[in-house]
Amino acid sequence: MKPWLGWLAFWALLPIGSVMADTQWHWQLSHGQGQSSHSVLFPDYRSADRQDALIGLSHQQGNWRTSASATWERDESGSTGQLWLQELVWQAPLADSDLELTLGKARIDWGVGYGYRPLDLFRGYRRHPLGVQVEEGVGVAALSHFTLDGEWTLIATDASWSSAPETAMSQASEQQGLGLRHYRMLMGHEWQLLGYYDDVRRGLIGASYVWVPTDALEIHGSALYQARFPGYQLTGQPQAPVALTSQHDAVQALLGLTWSHVSGHQLILEYWFDGRAWSQSQWQSALHRADAAKEVPSVQRTYAAGFANGNLTQHSLMLHWRLSAESLELRLDLLMDPQSQGVIATPRLNWSFEQHSLNLELAMRTLLGSADSPYRNLPDKRMIFVNLTGRF
Repeated sequence: MKPWLGWLAFWALLPIGSVMADTQWHWQLSHGQGQSSHSVLFPDYRSADRQDALIGLSHQQGNWRTSASATWERDESGSTGQLWLQELVWQAPLADSDLELTLGKARIDWGVGYGYRPLDLFRGYRRHPLGVQVEEGVGVAALSHFTLDGEWTLIATDASWSSAPETAMSQASEQQGLGLRHYRMLMGHEWQLLGYYDDVRRGLIGASYVWVPTDALEIHGSALYQARFPGYQLTGQPQAPVALTSQHDAVQALLGLTWSHVSGHQLILEYWFDGRAWSQSQWQSALHRADAAKEVPSVQRTYAAGFANGNLTQHSLMLHWRLSAESLELRLDLLMDPQSQGVIATPRLNWSFEQHSLNLELAMRTLLGSADSPYRNLPDKRMIFVNLTGRF
């Protein structure tokens, strides 16, 4: 999907947004300030203030659904702009049957979970970002059959329909394939099974389960196996850069629970495993190699590529707490690596001004743990953001 298509869709919808009641505009302004971690993996990185802005629209008319956004970002290196065509999809039932056809670019979100969703198969969506984020769909042709308690879907996708700047990993992950999904809800139990084959992963199977035993408790889980996956790996030579290769057999799994109280408190506890990520021993080896390669910065920087292999670490534990009271919301996320004792703490304070359709958020992310923890070797060890969002 060429970037100019995003510009075309955005400007074509501008006059529609001024006259159609089913068009919604939204915007976001974000200011962030970071403090460098001085990691050996990012020898040239220096934290800097940054400003981001977004304006977007969502339009629905009849069987058509469209969303597009324009983003702008500025830091000490300059400013850049980007147009995004997030969705452009036609969805309609076939005659008077139980069948529904979906064609176009659409976001497919089958995952369950708060911190991580293994079943986001076609495009990985960053969970709970601090600043501006745009989520795109993929090229889709799907035929769904609905029953009294569930749904069968035959789907073909093309992940190359993207407006985002390409990286080596994104190019290696651009799959085209065909799959089948079955969703069912029965007596408070919700589950789905799916199988998919594409030219990158060469076959995968997945499943999820959600159970709500009481009004206050929910239990959820999901699992995925894929035959192949693109990933960065350490080579046999200590001073050699990492290599992006096609690797075999990866398992991803998540198990979690949600507890809610009428007072406004909510707790979510989740554990997940990602076999695509580097193990603790691989991270230790990467840090030692990066330190030894200080005289060759072009090689030293490549060891940070391990952060692109799915999750940051193979094992992750998350605790989420939320308190909602009228227009004020407090949130705290603790993402932990049980092996290196690394912690990413993200408190947020959110005010909603519904009468003005405004939302103000103060957020901070702090990376804690030992110096050899993967978390502590991310480029920023502390970030503070102020976000203002609205709609009209």
